[in-house]
Amino acid sequence: MDHLADLSLSIFARPSHPLADKKNVSFEDISKAQWILPDSPGMRNFVKNIFGEGHASVIHQPIFSDHIPFIHSMMEKMDLLCIIPDYVVANEVRDGRFVALDYPKIETEFSAGLIYLEGRSHTPAMVAFIEAAKRIGAEKLL
Repeated sequence: MDHLADLSLSIFARPSHPLADKKNVSFEDISKAQWILPDSPGMRNFVKNIFGEGHASVIHQPIFSDHIPFIHSMMEKMDLLCIIPDYVVANEVRDGRFVALDYPKIETEFSAGLIYLEGRSHTPAMVAFIEAAKRIGAEKLL
């Protein structure tokens, strides 16, 4: 598997959320909040990795959706928190619709793999594709 990019994730909310203007948001603060999360295959494990085995008490009964526009809409209408890659909400942050909480950034690696027959060498096209994917990943995902 090849490492494509490092992703920065933050906890986002609407500007009127009670935690939006708070300095040094604590683990206790976020554990009392309501959440909406992307329903992706790795999100539950990702949350577990961030918050440890006690993740169920931190993010208790979140709303899950695989539809990003729905997540954005719900976050704009309700006091919900969301852990999401910074680039996914960059326009909303720029427009003042979302703010990142004053909570430590979460860094993670974004990896992807290519399936090919074992024992075969990488073709020039495959090498070029991997290099292009890494370059684009570094430019677009950070």
